[in-house]
Amino acid sequence: MLTQAREPLIRRTFEALQGARRAIVHLYNATAPVMRKVVLGLDEDGIVELATSQARLFRELAAQQPATEWIFQYSPEMFSGTELPFAKRVVDAVTEVWAPTPQRKCIVNLPSTVEHSTPNIFADMIEWMHRHLARRDAIVLSVHPHNDRGTGTAAASSP
Repeated sequence: MLTQAREPLIRRTFEALQGARRAIVHLYNATAPVMRKVVLGLDEDGIVELATSQARLFRELAAQQPATEWIFQYSPEMFSGTELPFAKRVVDAVTEVWAPTPQRKCIVNLPSTVEHSTPNIFADMIEWMHRHLARRDAIVLSVHPHNDRGTGTAAASSP
């Protein structure tokens, strides 16, 4: 299940998954400067607080359904337009809340929401995150290229 970092949507997602044996729940929020400023009206600290407060809600709601095997996934939406140090900061903050382990990993999905550069640039961004993320041994790193310019396959295979 995929849900925005909005409490009512998250609560409804977990309600819909009651009784599931296993579920991957995916949290996302926009992180790019234009989305931070124009759409969300938040600075970097505000985005980190948004992401971590909703990550805590994921953890709390999952704990209320212990019979389900939960796998958490996070996307810094618009990753391809986000400054790498800030993308790392947000991802590290979310994974700190979730506290994944090598035995119980979380998924970090890095999307090229709008393809505004070539696949090799996206690959460089993925490689940078791979080398710099905290808890890397407890993260399954996933790429999510879009196909805005017809380069989605190349972007997916570049990393």
